[in-house]
Amino acid sequence: IISSLTPTINVNFPQKIERIFTVILLIAMPIISFFSFELMNEINIFKYNNSLIMLNLFFFYSIYVMFFVLFKKSSLALGLSAFIIEIAAIINQAVIQFKGLPVLPWDILSIETALSVSLNYRLHWNTSMINSILITFCIIILASKASYIINDFKLRIITKLALISIVSFLAFHVSDAAFLEKQGVTVDLWNQREGYSNNGTLLSFVNNLNFMKVEKPSNYKRATAEEMVSAKVLASSTDSMAKNIIVIMNESFA
Repeated sequence: IISSLTPTINVNFPQKIERIFTVILLIAMPIISFFSFELMNEINIFKYNNSLIMLNLFFFYSIYVMFFVLFKKSSLALGLSAFIIEIAAIINQAVIQFKGLPVLPWDILSIETALSVSLNYRLHWNTSMINSILITFCIIILASKASYIINDFKLRIITKLALISIVSFLAFHVSDAAFLEKQGVTVDLWNQREGYSNNGTLLSFVNNLNFMKVEKPSNYKRATAEEMVSAKVLASSTDSMAKNIIVIMNESFA
């Protein structure tokens, strides 16, 4: 209720107060977005240990920092970050309802198929989803009051470069599969939904990125593979016995 009334209140605070208010929002909003994001997907973050919470929060803070760096106006950066995170949460929930699994990195390769069938599906709303949207709406309203802007050009550049450097350095380590494994974060390829629930949606998504690239075997030769295929084709052409053909469709949204 308070958040809904704030747009009608026009009070000018001293620059120091505005700066403190903006910093508080920058610290608090990624935490609230993390809670709201997982609430949308009906995941209880309070079961996580401190290490797991910090790992998940890192990615939410990274999103906010990225928009804070891109936009000069703090209210736009904070509000847009919260909005995009909530949209991602809704999309993930829609995919869960559609196929029983959360969004996985390789689903991006099937985006065209997903869009073509999305109009044939109806999203079913529940209390957790509605509460998540209300929470995000409230923090976006609060973000609209973050009017502080770093006017000093040099200070703004130094601040943004420092934030980019810190986030990039941490991202290199946090997204490393070996590092995550030491923290007890592993990928269960056969039960992704439980893995997302146990480790956090965004953290699990990033960890699954390691499976997007298939390593080439050390002794692999294209000529050898083509020779093996040709031999199989030749053998099957001389065999008159009927065969059962099993086709596996790589269309997760079909």
